[in-house]
Amino acid sequence: MNLHQRPDLLDRLAAEYALGTLRGRARRRLDALAIGNDAIQQAISIWQRRLDAMAELGRAVEPPGSVWLAIESRLGLASATRGRFEEPTPRTTTPRRPTSNWWDNLGFWRGLSGVALAVAIVSIVISLRTVAPTVPAGVPAAQRVGYVSVLHDDQSNSTMLVTWDDAHSTVTLQRLNETPVPSDRDLQLWGIPSSGAPASLGVLPKKGTVTFKVTHRPQNYGVLAISVEPTGGSPNPNGPTGPVIYSGKLVPTS
Repeated sequence: MNLHQRPDLLDRLAAEYALGTLRGRARRRLDALAIGNDAIQQAISIWQRRLDAMAELGRAVEPPGSVWLAIESRLGLASATRGRFEEPTPRTTTPRRPTSNWWDNLGFWRGLSGVALAVAIVSIVISLRTVAPTVPAGVPAAQRVGYVSVLHDDQSNSTMLVTWDDAHSTVTLQRLNETPVPSDRDLQLWGIPSSGAPASLGVLPKKGTVTFKVTHRPQNYGVLAISVEPTGGSPNPNGPTGPVIYSGKLVPTS
């Protein structure tokens, strides 16, 4: 198969390879094809850099004790680790997990949660290439994802995916759930700089996916946020007047 003639297929395979979901014979075949092939190596490298950045979006999570025991059991380490790190205990006592192995590293779990989030992001980013959003006149049809942000509510639920095409100065917002908006209110997207006042990036439609032009540079903002405003947007040009209900880091994809 000549992947040079199928850039869309190469992109999908590279994404799955970087995520680790391309396995077995298919993974070994892509490994073989990548030897001496700069285009395939570059496609894989691009997705690996994207996922490195996306992992920063994951929240650190401390798993319960039952998770440690399940991991030990699946890896066949339960008896070895218990014998090495623990004194014999009554059958009714829950064994303690080891304290000096590689899985006892919070950074590992942070990365793991980041990968899980990255899987969702990559799936949505790929779907954005095949599902055409509502695009106003003057917005280029061919877009690239230069920056991405997953916005969360105060319960850490993912609510919206924002992709920023810095080459064409467009922002695409896709809802991950349809939260109702009161008829007399609008949602407004803001870029939050490290210092200075927030900048309005646009007032959002009540529902659906939208792409709109922006005059701002994504490099200026480390965080995006959405506030609830009166119809038409905030009357204050220097920031939100209503509650900020969603926010998330803005990170480059390469």
